[in-house]
Amino acid sequence: MCIYEHTKGVQVIKLLFLLIFSTQIFASSLLELIEQAQKNDLVEVYKYKLDSTGKAYEATKSSYLPRVDIGAIEQFTSPADSLGAGQIYSAYAEVTAVLIDGFKRENLLEEKEKLNIASKHDLQQIKKDISLEVASIYFNMQIIKADITSLKHSKIQLQEQLHQQQRFFKAKLTTEDNVARIEAAIANTDYQIELKKYAYDEYASKLHTLTNTEIRELKQQNIIEPKDVEAKELDSIKSMQAQVESIGYKAEQLESTNYPTLILSDKYSYYKYGDDGLKKLGIPNVERIESQNVVTLNLSMRLFDFGTASKQKELVLSEQNALFSELIYKKKEVKENIKLALRAIEKAKKLLYASELSQDASNRTYKIVHKKYKARVVDYVNYLDALSNKIEAEAQYNRALGALQISYAKYYYNAGFDIKDYIK
Repeated sequence: MCIYEHTKGVQVIKLLFLLIFSTQIFASSLLELIEQAQKNDLVEVYKYKLDSTGKAYEATKSSYLPRVDIGAIEQFTSPADSLGAGQIYSAYAEVTAVLIDGFKRENLLEEKEKLNIASKHDLQQIKKDISLEVASIYFNMQIIKADITSLKHSKIQLQEQLHQQQRFFKAKLTTEDNVARIEAAIANTDYQIELKKYAYDEYASKLHTLTNTEIRELKQQNIIEPKDVEAKELDSIKSMQAQVESIGYKAEQLESTNYPTLILSDKYSYYKYGDDGLKKLGIPNVERIESQNVVTLNLSMRLFDFGTASKQKELVLSEQNALFSELIYKKKEVKENIKLALRAIEKAKKLLYASELSQDASNRTYKIVHKKYKARVVDYVNYLDALSNKIEAEAQYNRALGALQISYAKYYYNAGFDIKDYIK
């Protein structure tokens, strides 16, 4: 019998060890979740946009390099005149270069470069947005998880009291309504647990969408308290600034139509003739040209367009002014958000301190009431009230703890930093 009990005990220990070990294997840390989320499909969209703007810049740059064209022409004429040729075959190679275009080239390249810079900042900003969202979900899940644990402990204590009251009822030492009230309290606790579980599952579903990872368990990680952290400009602000500048360069391109354009081309052609009328006439010392090189310098300038270019420029500048006004507003908003984030940290610290005091007081009160209840000095109403206050104090503490971590995350976000760099 002793050997059996010993073997059974060893098996239980092994089972517990495996459960704990497997939980640690499948548990996800905050840093892992953020890194996984920053590889999701939404981030890929911004990567493609960045790639697109980069290629647009390179394509624009290449379009202003000298262009080389080759071609061939085959011409048949019937009937051909007496001096003409019935068949003309030609091949050519042509080099074309834009020498002057009224500064359109420079402004177009600057526009594309600024759009590429804006895309780079958009990519960085979406990663930081995702980091904040993951961190908020993560700490809310931790809060709910702690609440569920507290409620389960409460249920265990209520079940113990229920068994005691049932024994008392059988011994006719208590009434049936006392038993029914504790049963109702247990049922209400079950209801609260299920609500919390559903809320946890909702957050887990959101986290799964962001990370494409099945959330089984969460590893405990915290965010480092921000100390002497100087705020820097947000990537969203930098992106908007680059967009404002790109629109300015777009407006200058419209102005370039009022300046001269100079294009240089050099075309070399080779000809071959069939059914040649000149040869039939037999005119001496007269031959057709078999090869020819033509250099062309084309200068053009628009003198009058009924104000079309200037009106188009005014339209683009209006768009720039609108975006610039939005940029000014966003900068003010960011400054206020940083102030609010600092106040949120101060508030969260005060709430955490208050909740610690409340939890300590409710725990001590519960212990006293619990002893009196066992000694039947106080009734079940006082006991349930003390237990309820204890659970609520624990929940307040958990919420305050999570709120402090979220306030740290929001400060780093509003200060222009990626939260994943400040996780411990």
